[in-house]
Amino acid sequence: ERLPIEIPFPFEEGRHAAYFDDLPGLLEQTAYFEAHPQEAVTIAQAGHAHFLAHHTNEARARQLLGWLRPKLIPSPV
Repeated sequence: ERLPIEIPFPFEEGRHAAYFDDLPGLLEQTAYFEAHPQEAVTIAQAGHAHFLAHHTNEARARQLLGWLRPKLIPSPV
């Protein structure tokens, strides 16, 4: 699903994800990946790795702390 909001480290079409907007689009994507199974595996593996690196609770907490740390801990002068 394409999100209507901006997220950090978004999934990229054709690299980490395969998007569709409606039932005909789903059927088209399904037929394509049935004909190209290795591409489906490659995208699925890349999507899983991207999810683990950027979209788990732990990864999001690290992102939040990374944004907050410079604001909460002054840099040495």
